[in-house]
Amino acid sequence: MLLLPCKSKVFFRRRLIPALALALTVFSHVLADEPVRTWTTADGASSFEGAFRSFNYDTQLMQIVADGEVLDFPVNLLSEADLNYIRSLLPPPRPREKSPEAILEEVESSALGAQIQKAKPYRFDGRRYRRTEFQKTPDFYILYYAASW
Repeated sequence: MLLLPCKSKVFFRRRLIPALALALTVFSHVLADEPVRTWTTADGASSFEGAFRSFNYDTQLMQIVADGEVLDFPVNLLSEADLNYIRSLLPPPRPREKSPEAILEEVESSALGAQIQKAKPYRFDGRRYRRTEFQKTPDFYILYYAASW
């Protein structure tokens, strides 16, 4: 273990840490995966520089590293050239999940699903199981099967 004299600790706290923080801020574009480029708004009125960091398909927001800060930016405000650049970086979007109604129709059309729908479902009310009717598509099913040989 290296023991530093008291003056070295003060130097470390007051000079070295702020200097490293400043260096990371200035050179943050090096930490980004993509190069710094000029982004232009859809109307062409303004532009800014930054490095592409990520894109969220659900919110349609991209993250840009600009001047050492991570900014969320809506892609509908970007020019067509910038949108094409983002599309070239990203994998194709995942297909949307099926709606609960489509899943229920698919389950009901199967042989097992038809039997489940005909059966009387039970609901646990905290103390015991009671017969119930389906009010909505269940989040999960618990199937109990007993057989005697």
